[in-house]
This record gives sequence, structure tokens and C-alpha cells, in this order.
Amino acid sequence: MVAIVCGLFVPTVAYGYASSFSYGTQAKWNNNLNFMICISSIEEKEYEDLFVKAIDEWKDRWNHFGYMLSRGSGCHINVYIVKTHPQVTDHGYVGYTSLEYWEHGAITKAEIILPTHTKNYVSTEVKSKTVTTEVLEPLSKTQFYRAALHEFGHALGLGHFDDNGEEPIDIMHAYPAGDDQDQGISQRDIEALNWLYLGFFENEMSLRTDRKSYNAGETIKIFGKVNPVLPSELVRLEIVDLSKKLYTSDSVPVDRSGTFNYNLKILPEIYLSDAFKIKAFYNNMITDASFNVKHLGVSEMNYSSPETDRRVTVLETYVADSSGSRVISVQPNEQVFIRSSLFNGLQEQAEATYIVQIKNAEGFTVEISSATYNLVTDQSIFSQSWLPVEPGKYDIQIFLWKGISAPEPYISMPIELSLIVS
Repeated sequence: MVAIVCGLFVPTVAYGYASSFSYGTQAKWNNNLNFMICISSIEEKEYEDLFVKAIDEWKDRWNHFGYMLSRGSGCHINVYIVKTHPQVTDHGYVGYTSLEYWEHGAITKAEIILPTHTKNYVSTEVKSKTVTTEVLEPLSKTQFYRAALHEFGHALGLGHFDDNGEEPIDIMHAYPAGDDQDQGISQRDIEALNWLYLGFFENEMSLRTDRKSYNAGETIKIFGKVNPVLPSELVRLEIVDLSKKLYTSDSVPVDRSGTFNYNLKILPEIYLSDAFKIKAFYNNMITDASFNVKHLGVSEMNYSSPETDRRVTVLETYVADSSGSRVISVQPNEQVFIRSSLFNGLQEQAEATYIVQIKNAEGFTVEISSATYNLVTDQSIFSQSWLPVEPGKYDIQIFLWKGISAPEPYISMPIELSLIVS
């Protein structure tokens, strides 16, 4: 019987999805991947729930295993959630997995130890002598959850992965990411499990953007590659903000070489987030990439024409529901409000006509409305309501004129938004 120990170290942050998995042990489970998992916890139940959530995330990404939960010990995978543990905390780990397997490579048991606290030492001067005090600090829920993901990856047979220098950080890297950094299960993790248990790379999928950072309004070029290529199968893209709220989604064709491309524009008027994640789905494969958008301030934005008296700036424009919350999709017969916040740099009050035109997916105008407002000398908010009835995607154009009778624009180009009614 052979044993191998895998730990997740505390010290530093490293970046990037794994570029190789050469450190994975050549051992695997030989039980048809049906696990009995015993969880023993002396901590709050929320930690146990986080561990089960971590198992489910692995199962969602790689559905070739099943499991049942139990108490006590004597299971295939035994999990101990404790406040501290000398084998773990004293050695600077935030998690620890021990695998037992026969020399021919069949894993027989895995034990996971997950402390909820880390140990630090604080030194102080007392009467010219240095006194060192041991201090226990709780892990954040994010740190504990990532440690649970990491250690369960070891229990499946994965080792520590290398690093390619970019975020998101692979969950199987030896060093955890900070709470403010992106880290998770990568497609490379899934490929490693396929290689270990299925004997080949079942599927491959890559996804990236042409840059990591953009100004609002710039085009984000998204491209990737899949293997194998399936006839008529489309890549499903979802773009979500930092709160995981859907910004937009679309389906993209794949060419014969497996390559796909997509252009996206984050409008300057929509302040959903500064950070976005792209999720790509294809033939049971899932991968993701991330990018940042810089929203320019009032002094940097220029929607006005160069003519001298057109100095009205649109700060933001969005669609809101009846509660005032910003939305990108609503149900039929749900009233929405198209709102714009404007800054008047004319240094005097003026009138402005706010025109909203809405077209359906076929390009036909289904609604056009206008209202004349007073532009105060500082900031104004204009709003027009609309009640969508039919499901579909709608394009919204907003014009800001000096008046209906004299259609001279305050802004050189119309503002464009979209809304999904479903």
C-alpha cells in the first residue's frame, strides 16, 4: 500500500489556468467512480454545506462520478472539518488530502482535512524582550470553499498544476488566490480527469479575448476553438457581470477547423460592472474567460458634436423596472422605463426633447415617444415608459434634440440599448 499527501499552501498568490498537470499521481479509483463520502464536522453546518457545494460543482463540470453522503468514517472519501489540525495548520496549509492506493495504481481511500482557521504569529516587545503570540484567524468563506474544491480535486486523483501567468487561477494550483481574484475549475482540470479515467482527452475547448481591458464602447473580440467539431452544434456564449447577472447571451457558429469568433460591445451608458466573465458552452464542455471595462468619467466622455454650443453629456442610460432596478430582460406586459442621466455644461438652463424609438428583431418600429424637459444647470434625469407585449429582442434608440420643430441634436449619435422580453 502506498500513500501520497497533497496540501494547499497558505503563503502567496499565483496566476493562471494550469498549463500542465505533470505532477498528478498515476493512480485512480477503480470503483466505477461511485463514492461513499463521510463528513465529520465539529464546526458550523455552513462549512459542511460549502464542502457539499464543492462536490456538486465538480460533478456539474465532470459528470462521470456519483456519490452518497454519510456520517462517521470508513467511507471511500473521509472528510474532517475542524477548527485547526496540527498536521495542517502547523505546517502552513489551508487543506490536506491523503490518498492510499495499491502499487498497481488503484486508490482505496482518501482522507481530507479542512481547517476553518489559519495560524499566525504576532511578535511584540515586552520589557526589551520579544514575545511571540500564536493567533488563530478564521478563513473567509471564499477561502474555505476554494480549499474544499482543491482538496476534492486531489481526492479524485489530480495533482498540483502548473501556472501560465494569467487569471483565472486554476483551482488545482498549489497556492490559493486572494478573495478578490478569479479562481475556479478549469477546462484543463476536466481534460486531466478525462485523461486519467477515460484514457484520452475527450474534449478540448479554448476561449479568450484580444485584450484584458477595454474602455466602454470599444469592441471586445472574443474567439476560441473546440475539438471535436460537431455538425450544426453552436457555441453558447453568456456574458455576466461581477454579481453573476446576465448582461447578454448569444449562439455562435463553429467553422470546420473548430474556430469561433464573436464581437461584443459594452455600452458606455450601462454601469452594470467593471469586470465581466464570458462563459462558453459546447457539447457538454464549459470554459470561461474574463475582461475588464473602464467606464469613462464626465470629463473623459464626449457625446457632443464639436460645434461650440453642444455641450450636453450623457452620463448613463439604462432600462429600469417599476422598482427602479436596472434590467436587461423582462416578461411581457411588464412596464419598463428608459432613463438617461445628463450633465448640462451650457452654463444655462435649456430645453431638450428626449425621443425614444424601439424596434423589434425584424427592424420594425413598435414604439416611438418623445417628451420635452428642462435641462437644469447641473444634472438632469429624463425618463420614458414602455409596456412591451410581445416576446423578443428589442433595440432601443435614444435621441436628444433641442426641440421637435428644430431637430438640432445635442448628441451627435443616438444612444443604443437592447432589451429581451421573454
